[in-house]
Amino acid sequence: MRWVNHAFESLPDQAGKVVRIRGVIQDITDYKQAQLTVKQKQQLLEATMDSSPDMIQVFEALRNESGEIVDFIWIVNNHASQKIYGDVIGKSLLQLNPGVKQEGIFDAFRQVVETGIPDVSERHYVHEQFKGWFSAIGSEVE
Repeated sequence: MRWVNHAFESLPDQAGKVVRIRGVIQDITDYKQAQLTVKQKQQLLEATMDSSPDMIQVFEALRNESGEIVDFIWIVNNHASQKIYGDVIGKSLLQLNPGVKQEGIFDAFRQVVETGIPDVSERHYVHEQFKGWFSAIGSEVE
């Protein structure tokens, strides 16, 4: 069994009656198998993250016209994090957790993105829905 991509075109005679067709058939089996492998790996990674009791979040830096990081937008939020935050994909870190500025977390995130150097820290965070100590690891993802 093979995966194929095909395109066909009808070729009419002078009277408009279709007398021939021409086409291109491309074998895309290798591409589809690689795509499935990537999808399977992604599903495995998501299942692993979602089985963790730790909050796992991934943010994308939001920059202004000058290139300065002005916020972070959620792009991944595992199940443990969803229990606390709910559905936050696409939402602003600063709007939902403005305390990250006061506690230096925003600056730590910005530093990780700008330098590529991971940040490992323990922070006391008593803002929004949180009241406690948190051990955090921030690293850049490409």
